[in-house]
Amino acid sequence: MRKPLFIISTMAAVLFAALFLASCPDTDIGIKKPVLSLHSAVPTKVNFTDMEMLCKVNVENPNSMDIPFPDIDWDLFMNTNAFLNGRIEPGQAIKSRSTVTVDVPVGFDYLGLINSIGSLIGSNKADYKVALAAKFTLPILGNITVPFEHNGVIPIPQAPEISFAGANVKSTSFTGIVLETMLDVKNNNIFDINVKDLSYNIRANNTLLGSGEIPNSPKIESGKTTKIPLEFSLSYLGFGSALINMIIGNSASYTGDGEIVMGADLPGFTDYKKSFNF
Repeated sequence: MRKPLFIISTMAAVLFAALFLASCPDTDIGIKKPVLSLHSAVPTKVNFTDMEMLCKVNVENPNSMDIPFPDIDWDLFMNTNAFLNGRIEPGQAIKSRSTVTVDVPVGFDYLGLINSIGSLIGSNKADYKVALAAKFTLPILGNITVPFEHNGVIPIPQAPEISFAGANVKSTSFTGIVLETMLDVKNNNIFDINVKDLSYNIRANNTLLGSGEIPNSPKIESGKTTKIPLEFSLSYLGFGSALINMIIGNSASYTGDGEIVMGADLPGFTDYKKSFNF
């Protein structure tokens, strides 16, 4: 008689537990692995010498209990080559059923990058991968490692090339001429460049023809060479007929110098100032 009674009692206990768990849908019977996902990855500083990038990773705790903050190691690969590595400082415990965002800051200079990875010589971009290994200590599961990877492409900025593209007489009159000189700006980058300011001095046969600024120069498109015109009105009275006749006859020797300030519609890009002369 005792055995059937024991079986009945056990079944009743199991049934009671099942009903209790069914009435508490938020109760987790097991421990779940945390989940890592990308929050964002954007450049925070870009110029023609170095770059800083911030990769933000979400760490989700799907459990009904708090878990310790993991030990996180990260590696940065460029064109599949290991380049940099680091570790994230420990933080506070991750609350139950909540998500924290972890910052992975990465910074490097292009010279060091190219010296380390020869395949990037002459390149204007690079494939990158940020790989994380988050090591957790959890009840029941013990020590586990949750991996995460994010892939992308970053630019390797190259300073634009500026050269003199020649001069021509645009128009003539009884009082003088209008002379147009050209600058060639070559953009080898994968992004467009905006000319924010350009100041210049132009001379012919050691005589200053003009100085000025061009505040709204054309956009320098990616992978193209763009001409920037500089125009001057020269009078016979002011410059002398001999010089102007030499210019009309294309026998003048030109020199010039100036400074150009450039920007780009690229997150984190800082304005670049470059002097030129020809």
